[in-house]
Amino acid sequence: IDAASFSGVPTVFLSKLPQRLINLGVRFEPKEVELITMFGKWRNQIVHHMPLFDEKSVDKQLPRLLDFLAGFLRRELDTPLKDFLPKELYKTALKLLDEWKRVVQEARAHAQAEGRVLSEPCPDCGAADVLCLRDEKRVFCHLCETQHYRYDRCTQCGRQTVSSFASLDTGNYCDSCSQDAWEQHVQTLVDMELGK
Repeated sequence: IDAASFSGVPTVFLSKLPQRLINLGVRFEPKEVELITMFGKWRNQIVHHMPLFDEKSVDKQLPRLLDFLAGFLRRELDTPLKDFLPKELYKTALKLLDEWKRVVQEARAHAQAEGRVLSEPCPDCGAADVLCLRDEKRVFCHLCETQHYRYDRCTQCGRQTVSSFASLDTGNYCDSCSQDAWEQHVQTLVDMELGK
């Protein structure tokens, strides 16, 4: 859809795939795009170079990719994961997803042990009951180990929220409102390109 000619670009890079699908009206969360892009880079390292990624990072992220893939297949193609993957790969995927559930439960236990658990989902990994308020503004995720920030209110929607972005003196926007603004911007660019 964004190639100059079909013969010139026989394959689609994973890093380009989300944008091509977005151009066709498929919705992606920004974190899903980041996940696909990250795995695209890792795949290229494996095929074309020496892998430079940390094996533990891959082990942590692979269940997230499978979870995204299962949801995407169900949502966009009305296809269950078991119909998409060969039988042996499906068994491996199920083991990884079971492992992911165990990792999430472990992260929730760590959050409970620390205390001051927030009900909001993590802006990065999307898991609930894994965020702890460490001081007035800083929030830590026990699952993906990222630091976030808590706002008393989002300037756009007015909700108390956890965000990936450090708070400013004025104009704090939650990740959801930031994402909506980005999607409107992208749609405006697409409409301009199409002459609307």
